[in-house]
Amino acid sequence: MPPTSSRGTSSIAGSSVSSDEDSRDRRRAESEPEAFDHRRRLHYHHHPFPLSTSSTSADDLLAASALSSTLLPLFPPVSAAWAYGSGVFSQENQGNSKNNSSSSPRRSVDLLLAVADPRSWHEQNLRGNPAHYSSLARSFPLLLRSGGISWLADNVGPGVWFNSGVRVNVGGGGAGEEEENEEKSSSSFLTIKYGVFSERTLLSDLETWRELYLAGRLQKPTLRLPPLSTGIDFDSKKLERGLEGNTAGALAAALLLLPATFSHSRLLSTLVSLSYSGDVRVAAAAEDPRKVEKIVRGTGRRRLDALYSGHLPSSSFASSISSPSSPLSSVVASAAGLIPLCNGNAWAQDPRRGARRELVELLPERVRRKVEKSSSSSSFLSSYSSSFSSPSPSSPPLFASSVRAALASTVRSSSARAALLGIVSAGPAGAVS
Repeated sequence: MPPTSSRGTSSIAGSSVSSDEDSRDRRRAESEPEAFDHRRRLHYHHHPFPLSTSSTSADDLLAASALSSTLLPLFPPVSAAWAYGSGVFSQENQGNSKNNSSSSPRRSVDLLLAVADPRSWHEQNLRGNPAHYSSLARSFPLLLRSGGISWLADNVGPGVWFNSGVRVNVGGGGAGEEEENEEKSSSSFLTIKYGVFSERTLLSDLETWRELYLAGRLQKPTLRLPPLSTGIDFDSKKLERGLEGNTAGALAAALLLLPATFSHSRLLSTLVSLSYSGDVRVAAAAEDPRKVEKIVRGTGRRRLDALYSGHLPSSSFASSISSPSSPLSSVVASAAGLIPLCNGNAWAQDPRRGARRELVELLPERVRRKVEKSSSSSSFLSSYSSSFSSPSPSSPPLFASSVRAALASTVRSSSARAALLGIVSAGPAGAVS
Protein backbone atom coordinates (compact mmCIF):
# COMPACT_ATOMS: atom_id res chain seq x y z
CA MET A 1 0.00 0.00 0.00
CA PRO A 2 1.21 3.53 -0.65
CA PRO A 3 2.25 5.62 2.34
CA THR A 4 -0.59 7.54 3.87
CA SER A 5 -0.59 11.32 4.03
CA SER A 6 -1.97 12.91 7.15
CA ARG A 7 -1.86 16.14 9.06
CA GLY A 8 -0.10 14.31 11.86
CA THR A 9 2.49 12.54 9.69
CA SER A 10 3.14 12.25 5.98
CA SER A 11 5.71 9.89 4.58
CA ILE A 12 7.62 10.19 1.35
CA ALA A 13 9.86 7.22 1.95
CA GLY A 14 9.28 3.88 0.32
CA SER A 15 10.30 1.77 -2.61
CA SER A 16 12.21 3.22 -5.53
CA VAL A 17 10.30 4.09 -8.70
CA SER A 18 11.96 4.32 -12.06
CA SER A 19 12.17 7.56 -13.99
CA ASP A 20 9.86 6.05 -16.64
CA GLU A 21 7.14 5.50 -14.07
CA ASP A 22 7.67 9.01 -12.74
CA SER A 23 7.29 10.43 -16.24
CA ARG A 24 4.11 8.44 -16.83
CA ASP A 25 2.64 9.69 -13.55
CA ARG A 26 3.55 13.27 -14.38
CA ARG A 27 2.01 13.05 -17.84
CA ARG A 28 -1.10 11.53 -16.30
CA ALA A 29 -1.26 14.40 -13.79
CA GLU A 30 -1.12 16.95 -16.57
CA SER A 31 -3.59 15.23 -18.89
CA GLU A 32 -6.02 13.80 -16.32
CA PRO A 33 -5.71 15.91 -13.14
CA GLU A 34 -9.12 14.95 -11.85
CA ALA A 35 -8.19 11.25 -11.78
CA PHE A 36 -4.67 11.65 -10.45
CA ASP A 37 -3.94 10.25 -7.00
CA HIS A 38 -0.97 12.18 -5.63
CA ARG A 39 -0.17 9.47 -3.15
CA ARG A 40 1.25 7.49 -6.07
CA ARG A 41 3.98 10.11 -6.37
CA LEU A 42 5.14 9.49 -2.82
CA HIS A 43 6.90 6.19 -3.65
CA TYR A 44 10.35 7.74 -3.57
CA HIS A 45 13.31 6.89 -1.43
CA HIS A 46 15.26 10.00 -0.44
CA HIS A 47 18.06 10.51 1.99
CA PRO A 48 17.59 13.43 4.40
CA PHE A 49 18.61 16.54 2.51
CA PRO A 50 21.45 18.79 3.67
CA LEU A 51 20.80 22.19 5.15
CA SER A 52 22.13 25.04 3.05
CA THR A 53 24.65 26.47 5.48
CA SER A 54 26.22 29.15 3.31
CA SER A 55 25.20 31.36 0.42
CA THR A 56 27.39 29.71 -2.20
CA SER A 57 25.72 28.66 -5.42
CA ALA A 58 26.85 25.04 -5.09
CA ASP A 59 25.33 24.65 -1.63
CA ASP A 60 22.10 26.30 -2.71
CA LEU A 61 21.75 24.19 -5.83
CA LEU A 62 22.29 21.00 -3.85
CA ALA A 63 19.80 21.95 -1.13
CA ALA A 64 17.23 23.27 -3.62
CA SER A 65 17.41 20.13 -5.77
CA ALA A 66 17.04 17.88 -2.73
CA LEU A 67 14.13 19.86 -1.35
CA SER A 68 12.39 19.97 -4.71
CA SER A 69 12.65 16.23 -5.35
CA THR A 70 11.71 15.43 -1.76
CA LEU A 71 8.80 17.75 -1.05
CA LEU A 72 7.21 18.85 -4.32
CA PRO A 73 6.05 15.30 -5.23
CA LEU A 74 3.67 15.62 -2.28
CA PHE A 75 1.57 18.12 -4.20
CA PRO A 76 -0.19 18.70 -7.51
CA PRO A 77 2.01 20.55 -10.03
CA VAL A 78 3.12 24.07 -9.05
CA SER A 79 4.35 26.96 -11.18
CA ALA A 80 7.03 28.22 -8.80
CA ALA A 81 8.15 27.37 -5.28
CA TRP A 82 10.32 28.81 -2.53
CA ALA A 83 11.47 27.33 0.77
CA TYR A 84 12.71 28.81 4.03
CA GLY A 85 12.85 27.90 7.72
CA SER A 86 15.15 25.95 10.01
CA GLY A 87 15.02 22.90 7.75
CA VAL A 88 16.39 24.99 4.87
CA PHE A 89 18.91 27.40 6.41
CA SER A 90 21.01 26.72 9.49
CA GLN A 91 19.74 28.72 12.44
CA GLU A 92 21.65 30.74 14.99
CA ASN A 93 20.90 28.29 17.82
CA GLN A 94 21.90 25.24 15.82
CA GLY A 95 25.58 26.04 16.03
CA ASN A 96 27.77 23.28 14.67
CA SER A 97 25.61 20.41 15.85
CA LYS A 98 25.07 17.54 13.48
CA ASN A 99 21.69 17.80 11.91
CA ASN A 100 21.10 14.07 11.96
CA SER A 101 21.79 13.66 15.67
CA SER A 102 19.00 13.08 18.11
CA SER A 103 19.99 16.21 20.03
CA SER A 104 19.38 18.47 17.03
CA PRO A 105 16.27 20.62 17.09
CA ARG A 106 13.44 19.34 14.94
CA ARG A 107 13.64 20.91 11.53
CA SER A 108 10.80 22.74 9.86
CA VAL A 109 10.31 23.95 6.33
CA ASP A 110 7.97 26.68 5.12
CA LEU A 111 6.99 26.56 1.45
CA LEU A 112 5.48 29.16 -0.85
CA LEU A 113 3.71 27.53 -3.82
CA ALA A 114 2.50 29.54 -6.81
CA VAL A 115 -0.13 27.74 -8.89
CA ALA A 116 -2.02 28.56 -12.06
CA ASP A 117 -5.51 27.82 -10.69
CA PRO A 118 -5.82 27.58 -6.88
CA ARG A 119 -9.37 26.23 -7.02
CA SER A 120 -8.38 23.28 -9.24
CA TRP A 121 -5.14 22.79 -7.30
CA HIS A 122 -6.91 22.50 -3.94
CA GLU A 123 -9.49 20.12 -5.39
CA GLN A 124 -6.67 17.80 -6.46
CA ASN A 125 -4.77 18.26 -3.20
CA LEU A 126 -7.87 17.50 -1.14
CA ARG A 127 -8.10 14.13 -2.88
CA GLY A 128 -4.41 13.35 -2.44
CA ASN A 129 -3.76 14.99 0.94
CA PRO A 130 -7.09 15.56 2.69
CA ALA A 131 -5.58 15.48 6.19
CA HIS A 132 -3.23 18.36 5.36
CA TYR A 133 -6.29 20.57 5.91
CA SER A 134 -7.37 21.45 9.43
CA SER A 135 -10.25 19.61 11.06
CA LEU A 136 -12.19 22.88 11.11
CA ALA A 137 -11.71 23.32 7.37
CA ARG A 138 -12.68 19.69 6.70
CA SER A 139 -15.90 20.15 8.66
CA PHE A 140 -17.21 22.14 5.68
CA PRO A 141 -16.61 19.70 2.80
CA LEU A 142 -19.09 21.33 0.44
CA LEU A 143 -17.40 24.70 0.87
CA LEU A 144 -13.95 23.21 0.29
CA ARG A 145 -15.02 21.43 -2.87
CA SER A 146 -16.81 24.40 -4.42
CA GLY A 147 -13.91 26.83 -4.57
CA GLY A 148 -14.37 27.92 -0.97
CA ILE A 149 -10.67 27.72 -0.13
CA SER A 150 -9.72 30.10 -2.93
CA TRP A 151 -12.59 32.43 -2.05
CA LEU A 152 -11.55 32.55 1.60
CA ALA A 153 -7.89 33.13 0.70
CA ASP A 154 -8.73 36.05 -1.60
CA ASN A 155 -11.62 37.65 0.30
CA VAL A 156 -10.75 36.96 3.94
CA GLY A 157 -6.99 36.47 3.83
CA PRO A 158 -4.26 38.20 1.81
CA GLY A 159 -4.57 35.77 -1.11
CA VAL A 160 -2.67 32.88 0.48
CA TRP A 161 -3.99 29.68 2.05
CA PHE A 162 -1.62 27.93 4.49
CA ASN A 163 -1.70 24.32 5.57
CA SER A 164 0.51 23.81 8.60
CA GLY A 165 1.67 21.10 10.98
CA VAL A 166 2.22 18.49 8.25
CA ARG A 167 4.89 15.99 9.30
CA VAL A 168 7.02 14.48 6.55
CA ASN A 169 9.35 11.51 6.79
CA VAL A 170 12.52 12.22 4.80
CA GLY A 171 14.36 9.15 6.11
CA GLY A 172 14.52 5.67 4.70
CA GLY A 173 11.86 4.05 6.85
CA GLY A 174 8.45 3.15 5.50
CA ALA A 175 5.18 4.57 6.65
CA GLY A 176 4.48 1.62 8.91
CA GLU A 177 7.65 2.29 10.86
CA GLU A 178 6.82 5.88 11.78
CA GLU A 179 5.41 5.49 15.27
CA GLU A 180 7.88 2.77 16.29
CA ASN A 181 10.96 4.68 15.21
CA GLU A 182 9.80 8.24 15.78
CA GLU A 183 11.86 8.83 18.91
CA LYS A 184 14.93 7.07 17.49
CA SER A 185 14.89 8.91 14.18
CA SER A 186 13.28 12.25 14.93
CA SER A 187 15.88 13.89 12.69
CA SER A 188 14.29 12.03 9.73
CA PHE A 189 11.09 14.01 10.14
CA LEU A 190 10.25 17.51 9.03
CA THR A 191 7.29 19.64 9.91
CA ILE A 192 6.16 21.59 6.88
CA LYS A 193 3.87 24.54 6.39
CA TYR A 194 2.91 25.50 2.87
CA GLY A 195 1.14 28.52 1.47
CA VAL A 196 -0.72 28.29 -1.84
CA PHE A 197 -1.57 31.30 -4.01
CA SER A 198 -2.24 32.17 -7.63
CA GLU A 199 0.36 33.42 -10.07
CA ARG A 200 -1.70 36.59 -10.42
CA THR A 201 -1.70 37.20 -6.67
CA LEU A 202 2.07 36.79 -6.54
CA LEU A 203 2.79 39.13 -9.45
CA SER A 204 0.34 41.74 -8.15
CA ASP A 205 1.91 41.84 -4.70
CA LEU A 206 5.44 41.98 -6.09
CA GLU A 207 4.58 44.86 -8.38
CA THR A 208 2.25 46.95 -6.21
CA TRP A 209 2.77 45.87 -2.58
CA ARG A 210 -0.98 45.67 -2.29
CA GLU A 211 -0.61 43.29 0.65
CA LEU A 212 3.18 43.29 1.21
CA TYR A 213 2.66 39.69 2.28
CA LEU A 214 4.28 37.51 -0.37
CA ALA A 215 6.42 40.47 -1.42
CA GLY A 216 7.55 40.95 2.17
CA ARG A 217 8.58 37.32 2.55
CA LEU A 218 10.53 37.43 -0.72
CA GLN A 219 12.43 40.49 0.46
CA LYS A 220 14.19 38.11 2.85
CA PRO A 221 16.34 35.05 2.14
CA THR A 222 14.50 32.12 0.57
CA LEU A 223 15.61 29.14 -1.49
CA ARG A 224 13.97 28.94 -4.89
CA LEU A 225 13.15 25.35 -5.82
CA PRO A 226 13.52 24.01 -9.36
CA PRO A 227 10.17 22.81 -10.78
CA LEU A 228 9.52 19.11 -11.26
CA SER A 229 7.88 19.70 -14.61
CA THR A 230 8.88 22.05 -17.42
CA GLY A 231 5.38 22.01 -18.88
CA ILE A 232 4.01 24.73 -16.57
CA ASP A 233 3.08 27.84 -18.56
CA PHE A 234 4.21 30.65 -16.26
CA ASP A 235 5.73 33.87 -17.63
CA SER A 236 9.19 33.52 -16.10
CA LYS A 237 10.38 36.87 -17.47
CA LYS A 238 7.46 38.64 -15.82
CA LEU A 239 8.17 36.82 -12.57
CA GLU A 240 11.85 37.80 -12.69
CA ARG A 241 10.91 41.44 -13.31
CA GLY A 242 8.50 41.30 -10.39
CA LEU A 243 11.09 39.80 -8.04
CA GLU A 244 13.68 42.36 -9.12
CA GLY A 245 11.25 45.25 -8.75
CA ASN A 246 10.29 44.00 -5.31
CA THR A 247 13.87 44.10 -4.00
CA ALA A 248 14.47 47.46 -5.67
CA GLY A 249 11.37 48.84 -3.96
CA ALA A 250 12.53 47.38 -0.64
CA LEU A 251 15.89 49.14 -0.98
CA ALA A 252 14.17 52.44 -1.80
CA ALA A 253 11.89 52.10 1.25
CA ALA A 254 14.81 51.21 3.52
CA LEU A 255 16.86 54.19 2.32
CA LEU A 256 13.92 56.50 2.98
CA LEU A 257 13.87 55.26 6.58
CA LEU A 258 17.61 55.74 7.07
CA PRO A 259 19.65 58.90 7.79
CA ALA A 260 22.40 60.40 5.61
CA THR A 261 25.01 57.91 6.84
CA PHE A 262 24.46 54.42 8.23
CA SER A 263 26.18 51.08 8.68
CA HIS A 264 25.72 48.15 6.33
CA SER A 265 24.30 46.09 9.21
CA ARG A 266 21.68 48.76 9.83
CA LEU A 267 20.74 48.73 6.15
CA LEU A 268 20.21 44.95 6.24
CA SER A 269 18.19 45.14 9.47
CA THR A 270 15.99 47.85 7.98
CA LEU A 271 15.39 45.79 4.83
CA VAL A 272 14.36 42.75 6.87
CA SER A 273 12.10 44.75 9.18
CA LEU A 274 10.01 46.36 6.41
CA SER A 275 7.34 43.65 6.41
CA TYR A 276 7.30 43.25 10.21
CA SER A 277 6.32 46.83 10.98
CA GLY A 278 2.67 46.71 12.02
CA ASP A 279 2.49 42.89 12.00
CA VAL A 280 -0.24 41.78 14.41
CA ARG A 281 1.84 38.74 15.36
CA VAL A 282 4.45 41.07 16.85
CA ALA A 283 1.78 42.98 18.76
CA ALA A 284 0.33 39.69 20.01
CA ALA A 285 3.78 38.47 21.09
CA ALA A 286 3.34 35.53 18.69
CA GLU A 287 6.51 36.40 16.79
CA ASP A 288 10.09 36.09 18.00
CA PRO A 289 11.17 39.63 18.98
CA ARG A 290 14.71 38.77 17.84
CA LYS A 291 13.65 37.48 14.44
CA VAL A 292 15.12 40.39 12.47
CA GLU A 293 18.42 40.03 14.33
CA LYS A 294 18.52 36.28 13.71
CA ILE A 295 17.86 36.68 9.98
CA VAL A 296 20.60 39.29 9.61
CA ARG A 297 23.19 37.41 11.63
CA GLY A 298 25.18 34.40 10.44
CA THR A 299 24.46 32.97 7.00
CA GLY A 300 21.46 35.28 6.64
CA ARG A 301 23.77 38.28 6.25
CA ARG A 302 25.52 36.84 3.23
CA ARG A 303 22.20 35.79 1.74
CA LEU A 304 20.86 39.33 2.12
CA ASP A 305 24.04 40.66 0.53
CA ALA A 306 23.51 38.31 -2.41
CA LEU A 307 19.83 39.32 -2.69
CA TYR A 308 20.52 43.07 -2.77
CA SER A 309 24.05 43.39 -4.14
CA GLY A 310 22.75 43.90 -7.67
CA HIS A 311 21.08 47.13 -6.53
CA LEU A 312 24.08 48.52 -4.63
CA PRO A 313 27.23 50.29 -5.85
CA SER A 314 30.40 48.24 -6.11
CA SER A 315 32.17 47.66 -2.80
CA SER A 316 34.41 45.04 -1.28
CA PHE A 317 31.49 43.04 0.11
CA ALA A 318 29.59 43.13 -3.19
CA SER A 319 32.58 42.37 -5.40
CA SER A 320 32.68 38.79 -4.14
CA ILE A 321 28.99 38.18 -4.81
CA SER A 322 27.73 37.19 -8.23
CA SER A 323 24.64 39.16 -9.23
CA PRO A 324 23.24 39.50 -12.74
CA SER A 325 23.22 42.98 -14.22
CA SER A 326 19.80 44.48 -14.87
CA PRO A 327 18.13 47.76 -15.81
CA LEU A 328 17.07 48.27 -12.19
CA SER A 329 20.46 47.41 -10.72
CA SER A 330 21.58 51.01 -10.24
CA VAL A 331 18.38 53.07 -10.41
CA VAL A 332 17.71 53.17 -6.67
CA ALA A 333 21.34 53.74 -5.72
CA SER A 334 21.63 56.54 -8.29
CA ALA A 335 18.47 58.23 -7.06
CA ALA A 336 19.74 58.15 -3.49
CA GLY A 337 23.27 59.21 -4.42
CA LEU A 338 24.43 56.14 -2.52
CA ILE A 339 28.16 55.92 -1.86
CA PRO A 340 29.97 53.04 -0.11
CA LEU A 341 32.16 53.94 2.86
CA CYS A 342 34.72 51.86 4.74
CA ASN A 343 34.88 49.18 2.03
CA GLY A 344 31.11 48.73 2.04
CA ASN A 345 30.71 48.48 5.80
CA ALA A 346 28.90 51.82 5.81
CA TRP A 347 26.98 53.99 3.34
CA ALA A 348 26.22 57.64 2.66
CA GLN A 349 23.21 58.94 0.76
CA ASP A 350 21.92 62.33 -0.38
CA PRO A 351 19.57 63.64 2.35
CA ARG A 352 18.19 66.53 0.27
CA ARG A 353 14.55 66.74 -0.69
CA GLY A 354 15.10 66.16 -4.40
CA ALA A 355 16.84 62.83 -3.86
CA ARG A 356 14.25 61.74 -1.31
CA ARG A 357 11.41 62.54 -3.70
CA GLU A 358 13.08 60.41 -6.37
CA LEU A 359 13.16 57.49 -3.93
CA VAL A 360 9.47 57.96 -3.16
CA GLU A 361 8.74 57.74 -6.89
CA LEU A 362 10.51 54.36 -6.97
CA LEU A 363 8.25 52.81 -4.32
CA PRO A 364 5.65 50.28 -5.53
CA GLU A 365 2.28 51.79 -6.40
CA ARG A 366 0.15 51.10 -3.30
CA VAL A 367 2.72 52.28 -0.78
CA ARG A 368 3.77 55.24 -2.93
CA ARG A 369 0.17 56.49 -3.05
CA LYS A 370 -0.12 56.26 0.73
CA VAL A 371 3.13 58.19 1.19
CA GLU A 372 2.03 60.90 -1.23
CA LYS A 373 -1.38 61.17 0.42
CA SER A 374 -0.01 61.41 3.95
CA SER A 375 2.71 63.92 3.06
CA SER A 376 1.62 67.53 3.36
CA SER A 377 1.68 69.73 0.27
CA SER A 378 4.33 71.93 1.83
CA SER A 379 6.72 69.03 2.39
CA PHE A 380 6.04 66.83 -0.62
CA LEU A 381 5.13 69.29 -3.38
CA SER A 382 7.89 71.74 -2.55
CA SER A 383 9.35 74.17 -5.03
CA TYR A 384 12.33 73.29 -7.16
CA SER A 385 14.54 75.78 -5.33
CA SER A 386 13.99 74.04 -2.01
CA SER A 387 14.27 70.56 -3.48
CA PHE A 388 18.03 70.59 -3.23
CA SER A 389 18.50 72.42 0.04
CA SER A 390 20.15 70.39 2.79
CA PRO A 391 18.00 69.56 5.84
CA SER A 392 19.24 70.14 9.35
CA PRO A 393 21.52 67.28 10.56
CA SER A 394 19.25 66.89 13.59
CA SER A 395 16.10 66.56 11.50
CA PRO A 396 14.59 63.09 10.91
CA PRO A 397 14.99 61.75 7.35
CA LEU A 398 12.52 63.41 4.99
CA PHE A 399 9.39 61.30 4.33
CA ALA A 400 10.56 58.63 6.80
CA SER A 401 7.47 58.95 9.00
CA SER A 402 5.14 58.78 5.98
CA VAL A 403 6.92 55.70 4.62
CA ARG A 404 6.89 54.02 8.03
CA ALA A 405 3.17 54.70 8.45
CA ALA A 406 2.36 53.46 4.93
CA LEU A 407 4.25 50.22 5.46
CA ALA A 408 2.77 49.63 8.90
CA SER A 409 -0.82 50.17 7.75
CA THR A 410 -0.35 47.78 4.81
CA VAL A 411 1.26 45.05 6.93
CA ARG A 412 -1.23 45.51 9.77
CA SER A 413 -4.15 44.92 7.42
CA SER A 414 -2.72 41.90 5.60
CA SER A 415 -1.35 40.24 8.75
CA ALA A 416 -4.66 40.69 10.57
CA ARG A 417 -6.56 39.08 7.70
CA ALA A 418 -3.97 36.29 7.52
CA ALA A 419 -4.50 35.63 11.23
CA LEU A 420 -8.28 35.59 10.73
CA LEU A 421 -7.99 33.12 7.87
CA GLY A 422 -5.56 31.08 9.97
CA ILE A 423 -8.36 30.28 12.42
CA VAL A 424 -9.96 28.21 9.63
CA SER A 425 -6.86 26.99 7.81
CA ALA A 426 -4.72 26.10 10.83
CA GLY A 427 -7.13 26.15 13.75
CA PRO A 428 -7.25 28.75 16.56
CA ALA A 429 -3.88 27.70 17.97
CA GLY A 430 -2.10 28.28 14.66
CA ALA A 431 -3.90 31.43 13.61
CA VAL A 432 -0.97 33.73 14.37
CA SER A 433 1.89 31.30 13.72
